[in-house]
Amino acid sequence: MARQKSPQQVYCRNCIHNFEAFPKLSFLGFRKFRCPKCKQNVIWPLTAGFAVLYWLVITAAIAYRFASVGGPLQMINVLDVFAFGALIALLVNHFLRASMRK
Repeated sequence: MARQKSPQQVYCRNCIHNFEAFPKLSFLGFRKFRCPKCKQNVIWPLTAGFAVLYWLVITAAIAYRFASVGGPLQMINVLDVFAFGALIALLVNHFLRASMRK
């Protein structure tokens, strides 16, 4: 994983403080920052690359499910689990973006 060369400008919604920091990635790829003033975690939405990757995983899971011999009613496989995680990440990303617009 390549580290960014310069810190990002971040806005803490908790204490209304602007600061610069290097992001840390969460398990699903969200950028996390720590506010130096209030010490709260600030979670930033997914980058476009992660969002595209998650849509590709969901599409591949759907295509595999309908193209395989068992049809759509086959047992759950590993790709389905990844697709479910990708769907959760995209939903969290949607709500994060919606809360940032307010």
